[in-house]
Amino acid sequence: MNTSFFTVSLFLITIFLTTFISHTPVVLGQCVDFPDLFDRKSAKLTPCRIVKETKQKTKQTKPLKLLSNLGGIGKGKSLLSQNNHSSKNKNDTPSGDNPPPPPSQNMIQLNFTCDLNDTNGTCAKAQKGFEDAINIISSMIELVTPIIVDASFVNLHGPIGNAGPSRFIPLQDKDNVVRLYPQALAKQFQFDTHPEFAPNDIIAAFTSASNNIFWFRDDPSPPTNTQVDFVLVVVHELIHGLGLLSSWTDYFTPYIQNAITPFPSFIMSIEGPEVPPKNGTITFTGFQETAFDRYLVFTNDGTPVSTVTSKINEFAGGVNSGATFDNKTAFLKAFNSSPQFEFATNIFKQASTASSMGFLPQDTKNAKDSILCETSLVPFLSGSSITHTDFTTFANSTDFLMVWKAPRGVTLDQLTNANSTNRSNVIGPKTIKILETLGYKTANNPNPYKPNAPSSNQNEPSSNQNEPSSNQNEQGENNNNQ
Repeated sequence: MNTSFFTVSLFLITIFLTTFISHTPVVLGQCVDFPDLFDRKSAKLTPCRIVKETKQKTKQTKPLKLLSNLGGIGKGKSLLSQNNHSSKNKNDTPSGDNPPPPPSQNMIQLNFTCDLNDTNGTCAKAQKGFEDAINIISSMIELVTPIIVDASFVNLHGPIGNAGPSRFIPLQDKDNVVRLYPQALAKQFQFDTHPEFAPNDIIAAFTSASNNIFWFRDDPSPPTNTQVDFVLVVVHELIHGLGLLSSWTDYFTPYIQNAITPFPSFIMSIEGPEVPPKNGTITFTGFQETAFDRYLVFTNDGTPVSTVTSKINEFAGGVNSGATFDNKTAFLKAFNSSPQFEFATNIFKQASTASSMGFLPQDTKNAKDSILCETSLVPFLSGSSITHTDFTTFANSTDFLMVWKAPRGVTLDQLTNANSTNRSNVIGPKTIKILETLGYKTANNPNPYKPNAPSSNQNEPSSNQNEPSSNQNEQGENNNNQ
């Protein structure tokens, strides 16, 4: 079956990026929350006060528990606001303090919710699948701060499932550009001060009414040619939640065709209850990249994709011009007729040209050594293009895990064994290299990259939003800034 990881395998990208214009921060004291994975209008700009961590004496603590909630969800209710944890939005009361670190084997906490109507043991299989996926990830990256995965396996009445960060934290990189970091990654930097964290780091939801699409490891028979290994899918999605995702997509479709941009980081005055607002003045404050985007390059000459972001951000006099537009229509009309729009259309073409873009890992200078991203899909497919590794190159390699199409009729172990005879983990070496470059610690990357430490007076826009460094991978210097 030629579908992406769920067709919604980064349906999350479409969910949080397509239907609104105003909900990403340029100021470092504001975060982006996604309280409901399946509500396109749920993304919200959240003022995140800068908090200072309280230093505590290290003490022995009890392991974090794998929590299971077998409460049901009423038909038509919002998945993440009605899952018996609380009727209140989980991100409405964020906590700034990290709990004391538990033993290393419990650095990823799973809060699991399942259907009350389960009669065939599927809930137990799904929970075991999440636990197995977490163990796979925990065996490869060395988390220094615990992260929390809030997972649901319930009847979604349509969508099959997805996962992603519950919050993005704005942090300034060494090239002076503020980018959006998934909270799970931002926690690993252990800054003394930081924008306030949400209670959960990754939110995952998969449907229990899947028409037998998932194969579980305890199933008595091998997977059929229409089934996908549940653990494989969960590992894939959790890695997106850790930060392997791009902000580049076609936000303004259908109003503007054949153009992509990074996240529209605009501040809009809301008139009325609509989100996104149908009316209201738009202040242009720039398009904003994710941490992943910093390392994207064009493979023909190694030019950083961030240079295109800087060109697009020259629109209307630049991100600090204070340019305003009466409403959404006025902004779209102006952007569509601007010189900067040509850059958005040119990169749209690149994003649909095979082998045109890649991720250049740390300590790598040659664009030929970049990890190819998925740019062969025509037309451009939001949620699949760019934000996955290249299918042709990696589907039958040790890095099969992060391609855009889920393999059917085969188990994760079979795929691992077929692609390598000397591996102890299903996550491929290039995928691990991506996570290391983003800032995760591993045995081979003991001193990972860190962005600049936030300060308590960060509620001002960066003056260098559109001035990325000409060398995106000066990691030697960055590794010394711990």
